[in-house]
Amino acid sequence: MPEPKMIKAKGDGIQIQLAVWEGEGKPILCLHGITANCRSWDGLASVLAPHHRVMAMDLRGRGFSDKPASGYSIENHIRDILALLNDLHIERAVLMGHSLGAFIALAFVAHYRKERIG
Repeated sequence: MPEPKMIKAKGDGIQIQLAVWEGEGKPILCLHGITANCRSWDGLASVLAPHHRVMAMDLRGRGFSDKPASGYSIENHIRDILALLNDLHIERAVLMGHSLGAFIALAFVAHYRKERIG
């Protein structure tokens, strides 16, 4: 299983840890559940990566992303996603989430569906 490249990207006033599996096709941004981190996507990303650029972020407060003293609402998470996509110059992405990550993905789509979702 290929190891992802680990990078930092800008969130909404914080740094976000991001695992990146390079590939062709639409970018996929993976959002983990509340007790997980970006590496929970290793198995699935290794299958998808030849056909897609797969990215998995550590949500704020998890893994190696910044852990601010406050700011853990759904709105904070969706602003982190928007800032991350802007920082990486990604116009549109497919969002994939598990548990809390799925809820955050749905909230993002409800707010930005026409502008940013592929």
